[in-house]
Amino acid sequence: MKELLVAVLILTAAGLTDAQTTNFFELVKTGTPQQIQAAINQSAYAACFESAIRVVARMQKKPLTEASVTGHSTSTSPVELHGTVKGLSHEEVEALMRAAHEVCAYSNATRGNIEVKLIAE
Repeated sequence: MKELLVAVLILTAAGLTDAQTTNFFELVKTGTPQQIQAAINQSAYAACFESAIRVVARMQKKPLTEASVTGHSTSTSPVELHGTVKGLSHEEVEALMRAAHEVCAYSNATRGNIEVKLIAE
């Protein structure tokens, strides 16, 4: 039960929508422990990465009003981070994500162990 409470806190911190939260709870009911842990890790990674984007933007004095990051995995990539930053060009968002990837704690912890694909939207 404690793990579920932690998962709820992570999902809330990551700013997931009701639909995404519902999908997570369906996974909790039917998924394997490994699938559940992977979903929690993706949400935590995305939340950490969004914070890193905000820090880098502040350091670069970029106007940042709204930013979001979601984590996904596919058959070809274990981790995909999709980032959206309102008010910046696609190229600026890509550069911001690359810089955030250098300072994000999750990125540093997993560097060289898993492939992380950065996708600016």
